[in-house]
Amino acid sequence: MLREIFSANNWMLGTTIIGVLYSFHLMSLSNNKLIKGTDNNVIPWAIAVFVTLYIGTRPTWAYADTNLYTEMYNLLQKGIWTEVRGGDAEPFWAMVQYASIPYLSASGWLTVISIFYVGGMTISARRWFPRHFLMTLIFLFTSFSFFSYGTNGIRNGMATSIAMVGLSLFNKGRKELTIGYVFLILACLTHKSCLLIFAAATAARFFKNININVGIWFGCILLSLLFAEPLKNLMTELVDDGRASYYINLQVATQGIVPFSRSGFRWDFLLYSALPIALGWYAITKQKIKDETYIFLLTTYIFANSVWCLINSVAYSNRFAYLSWFLYPIIIVYPLAKLKVTSSQGVIAGGLLIFFIIFNWLF
Repeated sequence: MLREIFSANNWMLGTTIIGVLYSFHLMSLSNNKLIKGTDNNVIPWAIAVFVTLYIGTRPTWAYADTNLYTEMYNLLQKGIWTEVRGGDAEPFWAMVQYASIPYLSASGWLTVISIFYVGGMTISARRWFPRHFLMTLIFLFTSFSFFSYGTNGIRNGMATSIAMVGLSLFNKGRKELTIGYVFLILACLTHKSCLLIFAAATAARFFKNININVGIWFGCILLSLLFAEPLKNLMTELVDDGRASYYINLQVATQGIVPFSRSGFRWDFLLYSALPIALGWYAITKQKIKDETYIFLLTTYIFANSVWCLINSVAYSNRFAYLSWFLYPIIIVYPLAKLKVTSSQGVIAGGLLIFFIIFNWLF
């Protein structure tokens, strides 16, 4: 019974109904009403709390990574293990476990992880979009990989949500920027892969030319097509991490996220990745948008996604793709909710939300 309630299909069904209804609402709005937004915060916070508890209190045996992490947590709690595996390299992840062990069951600990995961997104959405809070949360919660990284790859999800809070502090004052970097460091101490986000965000502060940055992205695609095997081997050598080497060399599906379980150049996911880049290029070059925060976020996404483009033919490359995709809903919502880009932004926003839902069902 619990497996049926806490299932990906039920999540998909619920978010589909809500997403489609909300997309019709967006399509009915004029540009002025859409950009004006609303100051209602009660419904978004209530939704965020529900989603946190829904994901956090899932059965500990219901999903592959959830089951694995639960078993490791129980070994620590029973004293059979004395140290968190990999805790030296990722001490913040270990610290959260050590702090939870004396007081919380595995289910309680998973709820703490869910608070980091959903809470980080929610705080960031509120900071970036105070008048489009609900819209942003719906895009986030219906986005590709959201449910997967709440139940599988949970450490990646927790780390990228912490990183998102850090990014929401960039382009403010010097004090906020410093705090933002602290959050990015915490993200890296949760999962080392977030070093890519750290590097991409730092580079994005200085390299803002959209045409050059898009050119770099295309260049990485070309390199991937021409040198797939050498790049795979190079990545294996550069990333001193057993997990990374495992995913890079894995060629058959075992457990994990099925859409990435096979190797081969993924044109479908490349086209998916290209959508916010195309929208951003149009907004900045054709509509002359000069919003610094939007340009920063888009550039961070482009740089991080470029690295995935280099290795997108690797099985299970979702572990790298998500280091850019966690920003995907944000950089879709930003120009459509806050900036004047087209004459029918509500229709486009509603259509993209339906696209999110269809993409989830297909993949």
